[in-house]
Amino acid sequence: MNNLLTSYSIEFNPPLNNVVSFIIAVSILLLTVYSVRNLLPDLPNRVRLFLASLRIIAVLFFLFIFFQPSIVQTTYYLEKDTIALLIDASRSMNYKSDSVSRLDTAREIAKGILARDDIRNEHNIVTYLFSKNIYLNSSPEEIRVINEDTTDILTSLENVRIKHPDLSSIILVSDGADNNLLLNVREDSSSLIKRFAKNLSVPVHTFLAATDKKTNDISLRILSYSPVGFIGKEFEISVRLSNNSELTESVPLTIKENGVPVFSGKYKIPHNTSKDILLTLYPRNTGRNVYEVLTPPQSGEEFTENNSDFFSSKIKKENLRILQITGSVSYDVRFLRHLFKKAPDIDLISFFILRTLESDVNAPDSELSLIPFPTDTVIRESLFGFDVVIFQDFGFVPYGLNSTFSDLNSFIRKGGALIFFTGNNWYRLIGDFITFFDDCMPAVPRTDYNAIENVIYRPELTLEGKTHPVTRILDSQDENNLLFKNLPELHGVHRLSSIKPGAVTLMTAKSQENLPVLLINRCEKGKTVLITTDELWRFSFSEKTPDEFNLYNKLMNNLLLWVTGEPDKEDIVISAGRNRKPSEELRGRYSGIRAESEIYMQTEDGRVTKGRIEADGEFYFDISNLPEGLHSARISYNNQVYNISFFKKRSDIEMQEIAPRPDILKALSKYSGGRYFGDIKDIKNLKPEKKELKRIHTKSSSPLTNRGIFFALLMALFFAEWFFRRMYGHQ
Repeated sequence: MNNLLTSYSIEFNPPLNNVVSFIIAVSILLLTVYSVRNLLPDLPNRVRLFLASLRIIAVLFFLFIFFQPSIVQTTYYLEKDTIALLIDASRSMNYKSDSVSRLDTAREIAKGILARDDIRNEHNIVTYLFSKNIYLNSSPEEIRVINEDTTDILTSLENVRIKHPDLSSIILVSDGADNNLLLNVREDSSSLIKRFAKNLSVPVHTFLAATDKKTNDISLRILSYSPVGFIGKEFEISVRLSNNSELTESVPLTIKENGVPVFSGKYKIPHNTSKDILLTLYPRNTGRNVYEVLTPPQSGEEFTENNSDFFSSKIKKENLRILQITGSVSYDVRFLRHLFKKAPDIDLISFFILRTLESDVNAPDSELSLIPFPTDTVIRESLFGFDVVIFQDFGFVPYGLNSTFSDLNSFIRKGGALIFFTGNNWYRLIGDFITFFDDCMPAVPRTDYNAIENVIYRPELTLEGKTHPVTRILDSQDENNLLFKNLPELHGVHRLSSIKPGAVTLMTAKSQENLPVLLINRCEKGKTVLITTDELWRFSFSEKTPDEFNLYNKLMNNLLLWVTGEPDKEDIVISAGRNRKPSEELRGRYSGIRAESEIYMQTEDGRVTKGRIEADGEFYFDISNLPEGLHSARISYNNQVYNISFFKKRSDIEMQEIAPRPDILKALSKYSGGRYFGDIKDIKNLKPEKKELKRIHTKSSSPLTNRGIFFALLMALFFAEWFFRRMYGHQ
């Protein structure tokens, strides 16, 4: 209050709004000028000038009263403006050069600025730390690294500006490594900074909290990749290589698929430059593959944590080749064939067996349109060209396939898939060769005349079936269970002699015995399915399924995706992605897993870890003791072993580019009207702008025209103007 000051000003308060009042005033002035020009042209100029002046004065005095002026008296006092000291506390500031970290340099710069008496006397100084967000700081001793994943200089400047509208300037202390800007900008960064500084409207003075010494660092970052790829087809990855070193201009690059190198090359990257490279590879394995792109550390390289990056992608076959062999024509065959024929990514070859080797036709083969089944061509020569083999109501012996069991089992063990649908005739035509089912199939069906149970039933899901991706039609487990409770009734189910250890029953016939209807099994690299009914096609007519899909089609598609290794339909699905923070747990989903069961993981170093099982098929493994990088492991549960790959690494944008960027700091100062300082010694040259801030204490208004003397004076002026016009002869 000791510096209380007073100012006076005039305010106008017209009776009408400003626009209307202005139009009225201009109109009156124009009429006045027009009337003066035609005022008594015969009189001497001296008299005309006197009369014109008198009229103009009267009109102006009228307008003065019309706008109702007031004298405003304001008392106020001056306040200090605010300066924001914005200090970069991102993790890249931990980088040391000659045993001194950038954060140490920033701390000393902050101390030097705060020690300037002239700055503290003329300005209020507020200090913030920032990385991705801003945080208020109380003293230089409290400056600590902020553990966030990016440095966002522009957003931090904008947030400080919003918090303090009265800012006169901002002092930015940073290494300039704005990874958010580097990541997103696809143009010259100075153009973006120029537009930003114009909107900021506050001078930014910048200090480089790093030495001019070159940082020997080669960094790599993946810019883009496809989340889905196909075996044998080109797969493109866009990579940015930054050579912030004097070590070499020939930078090697390697790509690994699940830990196995699949690509290598060298690229010329001039010193202190970056280059975007488009890489092409051909995926070798189906499934959710983990890819690592890396450049080996060079001798003398100071920082190697940013020499690799990773991603995961779903790799599958572009077209599936399916061999369908049927022993009879039925609705089951018709519905399945129709589903596969209309799928654009399926190549289907079907054989309908209408004649056996024992058929007596009394005619040579050359005269028949029905030929014997080409066993040698289809099974022995072409079998491994297919991805899936489907048998429907098919017995082996009459068709000459009894000698092909070893070929079929070899096909399965090497990664093929076999789906077997029972029916009304096949078991009568297989005889002793039922032993085929002893190898890779989920179960062994009965072949006696009581093999078929003629019962009417509704299929229901087992505990495993409620969570397995094959029978998970709807995302909500409750809705999915309700869907299967309202299925159409089926007639007949094939009895089984035995079920293999490790096989999983997903669906049973809801009856007294709960006979299995849908079973699945793994056999080394391949998978097999046994369906003990030929009436699943009736699911197409379920009345309570959602309108947007056919339940039968959805179930068969899920089954096909599972046997062909679609990653999202696997028994075990490992959560994949570029985690923002180093993960301490490996999370996955195992269909049908039970909370009371046990699941184990053995990593490549032989370490065995017991997992934690939670509801809905979720499991977790503690991986806090594993180093960052690519890992392979074996997960065992329920006598089954699964090989997996996973990556423990943060998607660390912050540490991918650690080289100082004085060019960014210089551009911010240049376009905002501030100054750039490249050394701590330049603190003495800092002269922040001073902004006068008035805080109003009192404000009073005194109208000028509410006194009678003003109206009397106005009337006197108009009377005088009228009187002299009359006196000089104006009628």
